[in-house]
Amino acid sequence: MKIERVETFLVDAFLLVRVTADDGTQGIGEGTYWAFPRATEETVRSMASDLVGMDAGNIEHIWNWLYRKQSFRGPNLAAAISAIDIALWDIKGKRLGAPVWDLLGGKVRERVRAIALGVSG
Repeated sequence: MKIERVETFLVDAFLLVRVTADDGTQGIGEGTYWAFPRATEETVRSMASDLVGMDAGNIEHIWNWLYRKQSFRGPNLAAAISAIDIALWDIKGKRLGAPVWDLLGGKVRERVRAIALGVSG
Protein backbone atom coordinates (compact mmCIF):
# COMPACT_ATOMS: atom_id res chain seq x y z
CA MET A 1 0.00 0.00 0.00
CA LYS A 2 1.64 3.17 -1.23
CA ILE A 3 1.17 6.76 -0.11
CA GLU A 4 -0.83 8.57 -2.76
CA ARG A 5 -1.39 12.01 -1.23
CA VAL A 6 -0.45 14.13 1.79
CA GLU A 7 -2.66 17.12 2.63
CA THR A 8 -2.51 19.74 5.36
CA PHE A 9 -5.32 21.60 7.09
CA LEU A 10 -4.55 24.55 9.34
CA VAL A 11 -7.45 25.33 11.67
CA ASP A 12 -6.55 28.31 13.86
CA ALA A 13 -3.27 27.13 15.41
CA PHE A 14 -4.00 23.41 14.92
CA LEU A 15 -2.28 21.55 12.09
CA LEU A 16 -3.98 18.42 10.80
CA VAL A 17 -2.41 16.16 8.19
CA ARG A 18 -4.33 13.66 6.07
CA VAL A 19 -2.38 10.89 4.35
CA THR A 20 -4.20 8.89 1.68
CA ALA A 21 -2.98 5.48 0.55
CA ASP A 22 -3.47 4.10 -2.94
CA ASP A 23 -6.23 1.79 -1.68
CA GLY A 24 -8.21 4.84 -0.48
CA THR A 25 -7.48 4.39 3.23
CA GLN A 26 -6.98 7.74 4.94
CA GLY A 27 -5.17 8.54 8.15
CA ILE A 28 -5.33 11.75 10.14
CA GLY A 29 -2.48 13.12 12.23
CA GLU A 30 -2.01 16.24 14.32
CA GLY A 31 1.25 18.11 14.69
CA THR A 32 0.73 21.50 16.19
CA TYR A 33 3.69 23.70 17.05
CA TRP A 34 1.98 26.66 18.70
CA ALA A 35 4.65 29.24 17.96
CA PHE A 36 4.78 28.70 14.19
CA PRO A 37 1.85 26.64 12.87
CA ARG A 38 2.24 27.90 9.28
CA ALA A 39 5.93 27.00 9.25
CA THR A 40 5.07 23.48 10.40
CA GLU A 41 2.44 23.24 7.68
CA GLU A 42 5.01 24.27 5.07
CA THR A 43 7.46 21.70 6.44
CA VAL A 44 4.87 18.94 5.94
CA ARG A 45 4.09 20.24 2.45
CA SER A 46 7.78 20.22 1.56
CA MET A 47 7.97 16.54 2.58
CA ALA A 48 4.78 15.50 0.78
CA SER A 49 6.21 14.92 -2.69
CA ASP A 50 8.98 12.73 -1.25
CA LEU A 51 6.43 10.63 0.63
CA VAL A 52 4.24 9.86 -2.39
CA GLY A 53 4.98 6.32 -3.54
CA MET A 54 6.48 5.18 -0.24
CA ASP A 55 5.04 2.15 1.56
CA ALA A 56 2.55 3.53 4.11
CA GLY A 57 3.06 0.47 6.31
CA ASN A 58 6.78 1.09 6.68
CA ILE A 59 6.24 3.62 9.46
CA GLU A 60 9.57 3.34 11.28
CA HIS A 61 11.54 3.65 8.04
CA ILE A 62 9.59 6.75 7.02
CA TRP A 63 10.08 8.37 10.44
CA ASN A 64 13.83 7.74 10.38
CA TRP A 65 14.16 8.82 6.76
CA LEU A 66 12.34 12.12 7.39
CA TYR A 67 14.34 12.81 10.53
CA ARG A 68 17.74 12.05 9.01
CA LYS A 69 17.00 13.99 5.83
CA GLN A 70 16.82 17.29 7.72
CA SER A 71 19.84 19.19 8.98
CA PHE A 72 17.93 21.36 11.48
CA ARG A 73 15.98 19.24 13.93
CA GLY A 74 14.00 21.67 16.01
CA PRO A 75 10.42 21.63 17.29
CA ASN A 76 9.01 22.57 13.90
CA LEU A 77 10.42 19.40 12.33
CA ALA A 78 9.32 17.29 15.30
CA ALA A 79 5.74 18.53 14.95
CA ALA A 80 5.71 17.91 11.19
CA ILE A 81 7.09 14.37 11.47
CA SER A 82 4.71 13.64 14.36
CA ALA A 83 1.68 14.58 12.27
CA ILE A 84 2.77 12.31 9.42
CA ASP A 85 3.65 9.49 11.83
CA ILE A 86 0.26 9.64 13.56
CA ALA A 87 -1.54 9.61 10.20
CA LEU A 88 0.42 6.52 9.12
CA TRP A 89 -0.44 4.70 12.35
CA ASP A 90 -4.09 5.66 11.78
CA ILE A 91 -3.94 4.07 8.32
CA LYS A 92 -2.36 0.92 9.73
CA GLY A 93 -5.01 0.64 12.44
CA LYS A 94 -7.83 1.06 9.91
CA ARG A 95 -6.33 -1.54 7.58
CA LEU A 96 -5.95 -4.07 10.40
CA GLY A 97 -9.26 -3.21 12.06
CA ALA A 98 -7.50 -2.47 15.34
CA PRO A 99 -7.14 0.65 17.48
CA VAL A 100 -3.70 2.24 17.37
CA TRP A 101 -3.21 1.79 21.12
CA ASP A 102 -3.48 -1.96 20.55
CA LEU A 103 -0.91 -1.82 17.74
CA LEU A 104 1.46 -0.01 20.09
CA GLY A 105 1.37 -2.78 22.67
CA GLY A 106 -2.11 -2.74 24.20
CA LYS A 107 -3.49 -1.08 27.25
CA VAL A 108 -1.43 -0.82 30.41
CA ARG A 109 -4.16 0.23 32.83
CA GLU A 110 -7.92 0.01 33.17
CA ARG A 111 -8.53 3.70 33.82
CA VAL A 112 -6.79 6.91 32.85
CA ARG A 113 -7.13 10.22 34.62
CA ALA A 114 -8.09 12.89 32.14
CA ILE A 115 -7.31 16.57 32.08
CA ALA A 116 -8.40 19.28 29.71
CA LEU A 117 -5.96 21.84 28.39
CA GLY A 118 -6.93 24.87 26.40
CA VAL A 119 -5.40 27.57 24.33
CA SER A 120 -6.24 31.15 25.12
CA GLY A 121 -6.13 33.97 22.70
